[in-house]
Amino acid sequence: MVRPALCIESLPENGSQTACSVEHNDDGAGSGCCKPSNDCSFTYQNPTTWTKTKNVTYTNPDCDAWNNDSNILCFDCKSCKAGLLQTLQTVWNKVYDVTLIILIFLAIVSYVGYCAFMNNRRNMEMI
Repeated sequence: MVRPALCIESLPENGSQTACSVEHNDDGAGSGCCKPSNDCSFTYQNPTTWTKTKNVTYTNPDCDAWNNDSNILCFDCKSCKAGLLQTLQTVWNKVYDVTLIILIFLAIVSYVGYCAFMNNRRNMEMI
């Protein structure tokens, strides 16, 4: 899934919650797994430490799931899972595009080869 080191490497040391979400971890998996959701209103301490507001009931279950342990963070959060799926979908769309281009290229090469074979065969019959 997402490596904890990815979160530490990609977040700034002196950033705010807005800086982290805009300038760093702009991929879905990094943003959803490495920092709490913006609606949690946690206070930024460092890349993996966010202070929860005391005596607050959160409507987002990911806010309660957040843990400052760098091996846990929010890897079990719904936003993390959704971000990972979004990343996988983007990667597979690229794989699909490349595969389609290769398939079209092979079809053209096969057609040219077939035409050359038929032309050669026709020429051999005339002799």
